[in-house]
Amino acid sequence: MPFNILHFSDLHGKLPAIPVKYWNTDVTIVLSGDICDNYPDHWQVGVKQGTLFTPTAWNGPWNFRRINGTEEGRLQNEWIETVLLPHFVKCGIPVENVIAVNGNHDWADFDKYFPNAIKAGAKTILYRGIKIGLMVGVPQFTSEWYEELSEWGIEDRLKQLDPEIEILVTHTPPYSVLDRGHGQDRIGSQALYTLLFGKSVFEAVPPFFNNVKLHLFGHAHAAKGGKHFDFDDRKLKCYNAAGTRFELDFPFKP
Repeated sequence: MPFNILHFSDLHGKLPAIPVKYWNTDVTIVLSGDICDNYPDHWQVGVKQGTLFTPTAWNGPWNFRRINGTEEGRLQNEWIETVLLPHFVKCGIPVENVIAVNGNHDWADFDKYFPNAIKAGAKTILYRGIKIGLMVGVPQFTSEWYEELSEWGIEDRLKQLDPEIEILVTHTPPYSVLDRGHGQDRIGSQALYTLLFGKSVFEAVPPFFNNVKLHLFGHAHAAKGGKHFDFDDRKLKCYNAAGTRFELDFPFKP
């Protein structure tokens, strides 16, 4: 049976804006990572080279170094309990209608509050008769954020999913698909691209997921938007909701 999806990603502590027309309706909320805020007093500015970390000024070269991920997670859980959950209650959204995966800025226990969520790893869920794959992890870039993985790690996790899933929810984009970061660098996963499209820069391989019709993700803030692909046997629609919202129907209307 068709259902409405509101897809959000990379809100970084902002509440998902749910249009009033969806309040107290049977809408499905998909949160594809980086939903929680981070706390500046738990980070310091500096540059990391190998294991050496050199503090710098805010206006100099920098990255964020995680000081206390456990405390970060505790505060994010508190935000979910006191702000996010009441927001969903106000809008009439039951927790069973929320599908969520952690992003690289999320240390929160989403799986504690939403039955259709995962904090780490990969899991296939059956939702309204549809097989949906959930995977947490992004390609490694600084080794300071949550669940940064090698491409082999991402591939291993994805292959734990049922290959017949129809919807895939990740935080990372596939490489070259809506994956431009702030510096316009491509930050998507090559392993994810290969398993979805069956192509590789190294060798021709068949897709692992040949039934995915909808891929929802975020992470790449400079590339939010949608992109559609037509194959002989299916259509694949990809949506990067970084800092925005998409209103979708599934299965797709003709």
